[in-house]
Amino acid sequence: MLHYRLALAALPVRLGLLPSLAPLAGPMRAAAALFEPFGSDRGGMSVTVEGRAATGLRVERTWRMTMPEGKGPFVPALPTALLVEQLARGTVAPGARPCLGEFPLEEAEAALARLGAVTDTDP
Repeated sequence: MLHYRLALAALPVRLGLLPSLAPLAGPMRAAAALFEPFGSDRGGMSVTVEGRAATGLRVERTWRMTMPEGKGPFVPALPTALLVEQLARGTVAPGARPCLGEFPLEEAEAALARLGAVTDTDP
């Protein structure tokens, strides 16, 4: 609920009608506090992909992650941390490029597990 309200509040900035929401930070925080009893700082996500196997059969896979309280903000930085670790070990070449395929899912899941995340995949 808070996410959708924040996205709506940001609309005037995205449309160029306001330069920033910074002056409204105090009142917005006070309003957000009213909704805290209806949510938590626990988070999660699921990703579903579908396609065709080499046999031509339709295939669908779903990966899910549940993050414990307070750890969600670390998730977006995990790929960067993994790449920095690889750079330090010399197992990845430096330089700008798409990061798809730079590390396996298992390595990302291991990093998530260190934060207490639980992941699973449908077959």
